[in-house]
Amino acid sequence: VSGGYDALVKLWDTNTMSPACDFESAGRVHCVCMSEVASRHNLIAACADGDDREVVLYDPNVGHAAHRLCGHRGVPWALAWSPRDEHHLVSGGSDGSLRLWDIRKNIRGCLRSFDVHHTFARA
Repeated sequence: VSGGYDALVKLWDTNTMSPACDFESAGRVHCVCMSEVASRHNLIAACADGDDREVVLYDPNVGHAAHRLCGHRGVPWALAWSPRDEHHLVSGGSDGSLRLWDIRKNIRGCLRSFDVHHTFARA
């Protein structure tokens, strides 16, 4: 999986060395990742420039965005899937926060928000 300044997120077929599918994001892609432990989904998490300030979960099975995780006050820059739970994702943004998401929850999917300026966790 790759993403770049061309605003494209691509899932690559390593047998043919060509994109199996691609998705157009809102702007330059800062980070993309897929869960290494997922057995119930094959979602691609991506964050990019844009006014929406959201993390987008693309589903290669349907060919478009399946979920959008909103809550950052600035552009999300970094992503990491949990190495133990396929439904947990962490995002970090220019707003100085880390957010822990449960992707099964469409409403209030943010389990915790950690602010770089404060040492306590907020729900």
